[in-house]
Amino acid sequence: QSPSLHNMKLSLGGLALVMFSLCLTNLLHSTAAEVIIGNFTSLAHGVQGQVVALSESVFEVRGMRYDGSGPAAYFWADTSETPSPNGFRLYDSAPPSDSCGMAALPSGGDRTFRFEFPEGQTVNDIAGGSISVWCELANANFGHVAVDSALLTNLDSTVDGPPLQCSGDEQDAVQPVAQEIVLGSFQTRQHGVRGEVVALSDRVLEVRNYFYDGAGPDAYFWADTSSRPSDGGFRLLDGAPSDRCGERRLGRADGETVRFEFPEGQSLQNEIRSISVWCENFEANFGEVVVDPSLLDNLASFELGQGPDLSCGDNSVGRPPEVALTPDGYNCESLNDDFQVRWKVDAENQEIQFELLGRIDEDVYMGFGVSGSETRANMLGADPVVADFFNGEFRARDYYLSERAQCSTFNGACPDADRFVEDISTESVSGERAGSFTLVR
Repeated sequence: QSPSLHNMKLSLGGLALVMFSLCLTNLLHSTAAEVIIGNFTSLAHGVQGQVVALSESVFEVRGMRYDGSGPAAYFWADTSETPSPNGFRLYDSAPPSDSCGMAALPSGGDRTFRFEFPEGQTVNDIAGGSISVWCELANANFGHVAVDSALLTNLDSTVDGPPLQCSGDEQDAVQPVAQEIVLGSFQTRQHGVRGEVVALSDRVLEVRNYFYDGAGPDAYFWADTSSRPSDGGFRLLDGAPSDRCGERRLGRADGETVRFEFPEGQSLQNEIRSISVWCENFEANFGEVVVDPSLLDNLASFELGQGPDLSCGDNSVGRPPEVALTPDGYNCESLNDDFQVRWKVDAENQEIQFELLGRIDEDVYMGFGVSGSETRANMLGADPVVADFFNGEFRARDYYLSERAQCSTFNGACPDADRFVEDISTESVSGERAGSFTLVR
């Protein structure tokens, strides 16, 4: 081979080496579309999922599982590999949530959640630390993944990655008004009290899946500025159809939903630290929920016209709307916290006048009538009147219930008119609606 040809080959080889070196350098300094941080180590409540970084600020949890029973669980970042109260919330920004970190994580299986670091912070600030599902109320780690700093080298910057939903130019979205906030579940003390307490606004609360044996002599829903309920607290008003609004002692409950309210001039924002079932007579706590003040930052405010209407406060001065008051001359029986039946015998005209009152929506019906059994309440064989407010009209129709099914070929829950039976049981139907109350007479 001639020297010139040999030199040419060496030169081409050197060029190839240089080109390979340039390609390798570009490859080492390129950014990654996504980086798998790892899988949650499950410690409580079935937490599972794979944590994936889409940029320095945006992450996803894929295949997320969580039973939802923690009272105040959030995605959480910490500079320590072992999560602690010294960490901070991450903003939940993925559908179906628009809470941006302000609402506790819901239950779910095999879902994908997207979350973000708050403005001014990125995953680089917690390199060597952890991302977890953390319960603020109990200071408990439900599951975590360690953040290996070696994995963060090629992450997209915040600017180059997916757009932020909860920080930066979208900062206003970080402080939405929450539709409801789960305060926690009752710590059972006596009489089988249990249930989940949910704030619908700073003055309206619900207890869901509420149980109480009803055996306490003088029990009421109770609010206190102390985390340990005491006689220094005060009654909360019963928002059910009642003309007593908080004066009525709590009765037995088996998995019901009960709504109650703060009296005028009081709200959760008044440094309330516990909600309980309290027996005034014996100054005894039957069960309480400790209120975490950090949960209340974005609670709907009644003073700002947010949240559901009150049934017992302000203009009613501790009383429900006029429609909920029992008229003179009527008998009244409360069948549950949302339903009353009233009646008056008109001997002169030989008729009975009935009123059905319910806290129901416009598309919901209520019924009352003769049981199918002479010894107990029984649906089969019953002959009720079913009342509702439909398309602007108050209705009361006579039914016969032959089966636990929709009406078909004259069997099931059928109006008398469909069974070709003369409907003579309801006359002169009228009604009223006020707030959440519907009255049909």
